[in-house]
Amino acid sequence: MDLQEIAEGVNANFLSSFEASLQERLRAYSSSPFYSMLAFSLRGGKRIRPMLLYLVHKALGERDDPFNAAMSVELIHALSLIHDDVIDREVERRGKEPFYIKYGHENALLITDYVFGIIIDLVNVYHNPAVLDVISLTSVKMSEGEEDELQAVRSGETISLSKYMSIIEKKTASLFEASAGLGALLSAKPEMYTEMSELGRSLGILYQVKDDLKDRENKNEIINMVENMTVSEINYILDKYGRIARERLDMLDEGPPKDSLRKIVDLLA
Repeated sequence: MDLQEIAEGVNANFLSSFEASLQERLRAYSSSPFYSMLAFSLRGGKRIRPMLLYLVHKALGERDDPFNAAMSVELIHALSLIHDDVIDREVERRGKEPFYIKYGHENALLITDYVFGIIIDLVNVYHNPAVLDVISLTSVKMSEGEEDELQAVRSGETISLSKYMSIIEKKTASLFEASAGLGALLSAKPEMYTEMSELGRSLGILYQVKDDLKDRENKNEIINMVENMTVSEINYILDKYGRIARERLDMLDEGPPKDSLRKIVDLLA
């Protein structure tokens, strides 16, 4: 079972509700020149990060409606893909032309400002500064991770394992961390924020390492720039963060949301 099957099976109700809420929210911008671009950038995808947010929120007990936060993390993810494709000069994304080829480099820049306006509007409904703090800090981390990777690739030199870990923690794991953390902040047990953030961070690291390993034949992948990376080092990373994820998962009460999270952990660890 892969993440897509988990999303479509166990959490079908959430995903259908999420897609409906997303489309309804987008219609508020239907008169904007960015509307078609926004819709294009959000087509497809597994919705892993919103799903993680929802499952943590459900497992800890519902309080605030999680959908605006879930939409916010998905919007941030969509922007990161637009920028990735520009930087990597990709010619295909999920079987379609990338955003920058369809709409141009200029709009790939302009839509960032537009979408962050939407994100601020979405999270303002919570009247909770901590939620905006998570969003802003995560955006900073992701940008720094992208820049660190860009500089490493441009240099053409090998990097240390610690540098590789720093890049993926910022670029990828930080949004997983934010998703799980926001799920806790908006739940009946916001005091679980730190532990659930650690769960998300660990899942993000596992997700990215395994994704990188699938693409090791691509010489441009950052994992191939790690100096003398060994199988034992890879296994140590997977074991370490798999263990952390399971320890944080054990803090949750038993029930369907925890069962779904356990399937994600088992799949990635």
